[in-house]
Amino acid sequence: MKNAALSKILLVVIVTSLNINKSISQSSGIDFHDGSWEEVLQEAEKQKKLIFVDFYADWCGPCIWMQNNVFPDAELGEYFNSNFINYQVDAEREEVVLVEAMQIEAFPSLVFFDGEGNLLLENVGALDIAGLKNAGRRVISFPELSRSYKEDPTDIKRLIEYLEIYKSINPREAADLANEALNRMEDMELESPEAWYLMVHFPGNYQSRETKYVVENADYYYNTYDDFGKYLGELYSVIIEEAVKEDNPELSRISADYEIRIREKIGILEFSPDYYYMDAYGQYYLEKGDLDDYFEYTDNLVRQYRFDDWSFLVQLSIQHAEAFYDDNLKMVIILGWSEQALRLEDNHYTNFAVSYIYNMMGRKDEALFFANKALEQCQDPEICEELKGYIGEIGDE
Repeated sequence: MKNAALSKILLVVIVTSLNINKSISQSSGIDFHDGSWEEVLQEAEKQKKLIFVDFYADWCGPCIWMQNNVFPDAELGEYFNSNFINYQVDAEREEVVLVEAMQIEAFPSLVFFDGEGNLLLENVGALDIAGLKNAGRRVISFPELSRSYKEDPTDIKRLIEYLEIYKSINPREAADLANEALNRMEDMELESPEAWYLMVHFPGNYQSRETKYVVENADYYYNTYDDFGKYLGELYSVIIEEAVKEDNPELSRISADYEIRIREKIGILEFSPDYYYMDAYGQYYLEKGDLDDYFEYTDNLVRQYRFDDWSFLVQLSIQHAEAFYDDNLKMVIILGWSEQALRLEDNHYTNFAVSYIYNMMGRKDEALFFANKALEQCQDPEICEELKGYIGEIGDE
């Protein structure tokens, strides 16, 4: 990618970057152990405590926020210092073996272990004081949760409390327990918050009774649960991944079948069924890594169904230019998308899109011409400043 002007112009994000310094002692709050992972394990065994590890990166804004606003809390520190050996790991520089074993890829990752280093609970993302303390309490109470669940495995609320932690310890068995609970439910029970929790956190087979029930009652789930869209996105992805695994593009039609049915139920079926089938095939080839077939499906879909939507064309052209900037034939087609957007609506976004594609193609004169047009039409002071910077970048390249 030759530059990242889009993110600057369409969305202005200000990030303050500070370093986390573990060597700074805190007068109160969580006391982090200063030593190696092996020493942490030894200390946990000696004190008969569990282990809490904060995996962070020094550029990570949420990590910095927790360092400044969560870990120094006196009450939280008292609880964690009493119950855990606490440890911080700069996951990009320290404890490489541990980081790789835990597959730490996002920050912060807040992880609880037993005294022998076995995983108990993992939370990806920042938590506030109450959230972190609650996570600690859940880990501490897990033996009691386990005993309580085993007394009555049919108690759905106990099962969920148990699975919230057990899914980190044994994800496969936790999924089996969740699916067994769903199988015991009557159809109407599948609409309960408890059933929804199990379906979202432990997705089963995409052709299961529960999945088909959600599809056929999509209007209820859409109006009841805020994470319904996320659930559907993951469902479609699972189907496409299975199609690729079996090398069978026809399986991707199931994804389109579900989307069409769900959109009909919700009342937002925008296009004919062919649109959704074409999109599903395109996603299949993208997941498979067959970019020529993916691009062909995408271009056909755009020209048949989306050629009158300038905003969609702007986003699509910039997104694909960043992926295919070294393929001249595809870039000519992408340029055509952006020029169509400009014909539909002559504004600073569409002029910028055309300029951006020309710039990615190395055609600086055309890029400057449309960039200056975008600047003339710009009314947002922040975006105008970013456009000026972008024009300067074109001239410097």
